[in-house]
Amino acid sequence: MNKKKLKIGACIMVHNMAPLIGACVKSLQWVNDIFIFNDHSTDGSIEVAQKHSEIPIKFEKSSMG
Repeated sequence: MNKKKLKIGACIMVHNMAPLIGACVKSLQWVNDIFIFNDHSTDGSIEVAQKHSEIPIKFEKSSMG
């Protein structure tokens, strides 16, 4: 029997969602990792997400403009 622990991650796509991202990230504190794809947010969405998370968040920024 395989004894490896199952890991679960959450992916969030964000564009100027500062008013909502904090509650979203708080609701995901049970996952192992949170991945946020940032589509050129200018409202501080990333900073808000980091402030509300107790687990590390990995960020990817859109390269298309």
